[in-house]
Amino acid sequence: MRIILWLALIAGVALWALALQRELATVRKHRAMYREAAVRMERRLYELMQSSQS
Repeated sequence: MRIILWLALIAGVALWALALQRELATVRKHRAMYREAAVRMERRLYELMQSSQS
């Protein structure tokens, strides 16, 4: 009985670790996407500021 409890606990921890890894991968993907969008917006803003000064 005690062995089954330990195996269930280990399996639960392993599943939790896998879920955290998937969540971390998703966060990294979204962070890269937002960073690229911010760079595009900054470039556009810079272009607009340059055109308004001319």
